[in-house]
Amino acid sequence: EYRKAGDNIWIAKSAKVAPTACINGPAIIGKDAEIRHCAFIRGSAIVGEGAVVGNSTELKNVILFNKVQVPHYNYVGDSILGYQSHMGAGAITSNVKSDKTLVVVKDGEQKLETGLKKFGAILADHVEVGCNS
Repeated sequence: EYRKAGDNIWIAKSAKVAPTACINGPAIIGKDAEIRHCAFIRGSAIVGEGAVVGNSTELKNVILFNKVQVPHYNYVGDSILGYQSHMGAGAITSNVKSDKTLVVVKDGEQKLETGLKKFGAILADHVEVGCNS
């Protein structure tokens, strides 16, 4: 069960959202997720079941699969984080290329032109990212 918490913001009734957190939709916060003190969610965001968005963490245009943890001072922009992945304290996803050209994703020999100027990271399931990475 979800409750509508604002314009295009849906929060599972079992999720915990700190009163100091800021969520600007569209956003879906999954069951048993925890949005902690001063977390900032903007753009389009899907936060999976049991995920933790921690103190002073910012999310923008993201998909966090179930049980993802971004618990301390993280920035995650234009990214997809796989099941039970974890970003250490202060880890960020850089989402703008230094040469400002459009992002091309490579899969072996195949190149996919995304048409995007911003693209952060795709983390597989169970990935651990170290602190301040």
